[in-house]
Amino acid sequence: MARQKLGATDDKSLRAALAERDLELVSVDERLPDGTLAVSANKLCPIPGGDGKPLHAPIPVSLRIRRDARGAVRLLTGDTPPAEAIADATRFVEGLRANRKLAEAGAAVPPGATHQIEIDPQGRRVLRRRRFTAS
Repeated sequence: MARQKLGATDDKSLRAALAERDLELVSVDERLPDGTLAVSANKLCPIPGGDGKPLHAPIPVSLRIRRDARGAVRLLTGDTPPAEAIADATRFVEGLRANRKLAEAGAAVPPGATHQIEIDPQGRRVLRRRRFTAS
């Protein structure tokens, strides 16, 4: 599928509509003949943080979106990641902690760390990649 670009206004309104559903737009992959959009996004899912505080991890999902004439999202499918993906994300965060690859919110990212917890506008702790390593 060839990725397609939306106009700046469409992109902004789609991002806002998805954000209301804890989704972050990654790309619009296809515009189908019936007007439905095939979209790649990340769903912010709460997982155990390991320190007793929930942590929201972005988990990839594939969506189908239909919008009305005003651009409002009317149909949304595929926005719930499978339980296995949430379990994988939980294990991934445990591995980051065990290998000292995860920095806490507000702290400097130490050498070797690849991810950091940030606080989003809703006050949630969200896992974010900060850099890559070759190890």
